[in-house]
Amino acid sequence: MRLKNVWRRLTVTRRLLPSFFILGAQKGGTTSLFYYLGQHPEISLPKTKEIHYFSKYFNLSTNWYRSFFPFKRKAMISGESTPYYFFHPKAPIHLAQKIKNPRFVVMLRNPVDRAYSHYQMEVALGHENLPTFSEAIAAETERLKGEEDAIKAGRYNFSKSHAHYSYLSRGHYADIITQWFQHFKKDQFLFVKSEDFFAAPQQELNRVCKFLEISQFTPIDLQPQFTQNYPEMNPEFRKKLEVYFEEKNNNLTNLVGEQFIW
Repeated sequence: MRLKNVWRRLTVTRRLLPSFFILGAQKGGTTSLFYYLGQHPEISLPKTKEIHYFSKYFNLSTNWYRSFFPFKRKAMISGESTPYYFFHPKAPIHLAQKIKNPRFVVMLRNPVDRAYSHYQMEVALGHENLPTFSEAIAAETERLKGEEDAIKAGRYNFSKSHAHYSYLSRGHYADIITQWFQHFKKDQFLFVKSEDFFAAPQQELNRVCKFLEISQFTPIDLQPQFTQNYPEMNPEFRKKLEVYFEEKNNNLTNLVGEQFIW
């Protein structure tokens, strides 16, 4: 592994930098889209899906980042998918400093379903020790208190609480996108509704290809990747969260001009 790392870094000048990013949201289908695009003949992707350079590892060199990407080849582009970038408060600034004219595909899932799936994932990974989803939601404000400000102030790049316990906060889509629009133009973004993507993957993939200005194609495998099975959410608690997100979803529709009302 060490020799492989040395080889990657010795050949950085011959490697691509990404021209597009699958930003998130986490648990919104980013892994499936990354997998599908990896089958495209005009795209060469890094073997590592989540590199986290513009969040956790921005203190490292651009050459470190570039070493993850494939060699330059004629008429080939590359991209990256680290869903945490979408939510990380410094990622837009970091990315704007390093990448010229990137394009962003943003997968947006019903924020209630996204939050519940996020909780179930954290439980499965051993990061979450609160026994119920409602308890985790109740604890979120206290867990995240001061963490975003600390990241913005540069005291650290990564916060466990900010990354793992941001169940509702990651669903504040309009607020997050507004931060990205401060650094990039609206036409650099394609917003994809996750539910549409899972219901009609080929149709949505065609939209992505058109946005990236590559030929349309049909992957050999269009099966969704890394799906989870878990109990249904308590209906009464779901209703409370739907009310919580109602105004936020309306703000999203007003911001991006799409019908993201769940």
